[in-house]
Amino acid sequence: MAIDGIFLHYLIEELKPQMLNKRINKIISVNEHDYIFLLPYKQKLLITINPNGAHLRFTEGEYLNSQTSISSFLRKHLEGGVITKISQYNNDRIITLEIVNTDDLGYRINYKVILELTGRKSNLIITDDNFVILECIKKSFQENRIINPKATYEYLESGKINPYTIKNYSGESLEGVSKLLLQEINYTGNLQGVINRKVNPTIIENEKIIFYCFDLYHQVGKRTNFTSLSELLEEYFTNKVNQISINNEQKRLAQYINNKIEKLEQKLGKQKEELRIANDNLKLKEVADVLASNIHLVKRHQKQINVFNFYTNENITIDLNPEISPTENLNSLYNKYKKAKRTISYMETIIENTKAEILYYRTLQNQADLSSISDLKEILHEVGIRKTPIQQKPKITSYIDKDDNIIWVGKNNTQNEYLTFTLANKNDYFFHVVGYPGSHVIFRGTLTDDAIKLAATIAATYSKAKATVSVDYTQVKWVKKIKGQKGSFVTYTHHKSVFAEPDLDYINANTNLRK
Repeated sequence: MAIDGIFLHYLIEELKPQMLNKRINKIISVNEHDYIFLLPYKQKLLITINPNGAHLRFTEGEYLNSQTSISSFLRKHLEGGVITKISQYNNDRIITLEIVNTDDLGYRINYKVILELTGRKSNLIITDDNFVILECIKKSFQENRIINPKATYEYLESGKINPYTIKNYSGESLEGVSKLLLQEINYTGNLQGVINRKVNPTIIENEKIIFYCFDLYHQVGKRTNFTSLSELLEEYFTNKVNQISINNEQKRLAQYINNKIEKLEQKLGKQKEELRIANDNLKLKEVADVLASNIHLVKRHQKQINVFNFYTNENITIDLNPEISPTENLNSLYNKYKKAKRTISYMETIIENTKAEILYYRTLQNQADLSSISDLKEILHEVGIRKTPIQQKPKITSYIDKDDNIIWVGKNNTQNEYLTFTLANKNDYFFHVVGYPGSHVIFRGTLTDDAIKLAATIAATYSKAKATVSVDYTQVKWVKKIKGQKGSFVTYTHHKSVFAEPDLDYINANTNLRK
């Protein structure tokens, strides 16, 4: 990993002016690994101890708040505090934030937030001013080092030499120098020249994607430069390796939807089996009719009878219950037939309801995949995971094309319903993919062939479809909500169809996005 001690040395120098003497207005606990400190002017400091790239940076991303093992402690003790110092221990991957806050009585309290950014053993530890541990994410009990509340914190010692203290390098083990940087040092033969190189945040793409706080001459490949290390880290972890901080509530939502679908599919299987048995029992009417015509031949306690079936012109063996009379056997067959008729009518309705419910949750699944954090809040509220009220008017994504037509996109059930039945006019046009879960798309303006293609492409892009798909469109006045069904499912008439395929590049080239 390219985030070594040298990288952190320059990262701290970059972050200091933006962090020092800044108040922590709020702390967002994204998950057990990731935390956001909200600073003045809407600055968001992300601290992550994710083993695949522990670091800190300023971020533009949106994140949901959730409950973690230390979230209550962080809110109680650090929210409202002021960051007074940020420092690195020697040249190692250990950063200390010093924070001053006040208790309930107004007395000043000093805290230290120690970030051990050491790969899979990364940790976040909070101590008091005397290094007594108050809380930590990972607890450990080693013979020479204990990380646990009430224990005294001791910094990790690497046993290596700080490269900034070396005048003549002769192959010593260097503290905070990764293999990647060591290759650059060996390539140039100049330790101090490399580690004191001017900061120039760079991503280098060849067989792998690597990055560092300055250019590495021994590496070949396409180079992309950035104005800050935070910008580089944001690009790498969100776009290059798609390391998205998944919130605990997002995990709960995915698990909730998957469990619902699994249970409903099991339920549907049982319902279909019950329907099959009922359909088989319809044949009992013929058996009962044959038995009725031969009832005079049946003797008490008889277990079966072989008679002529006038429906099939073949002999048939009818099983009987010897414990009841012939007439009761006959009535039992007719009753099973009547029950089968009732069951078929009932089960056909129930099966359709179960299928509709499965479609609802599959649609939610698709909406969650396409949602931003703000859109996701509405889905979490819809299924009851988040109890906090959402704003009355949803924020709808909208596009403006070259002719100033407006195209709105609903990304979840709340937005779809508001968009189609509140925001849209009756003469606007409604677009939706055929046969796939997808967004409601509303077009307002002059409907030309180019406009139809664009709106249909947007509908295809914001759907489950992966290739060319049929898209229906009609005026909003012909769209009706399905009563009693969960979600934002609709029926419509007077529609036409056009084929389109998902193509975000085409959309971006022909529209301006307006959130």
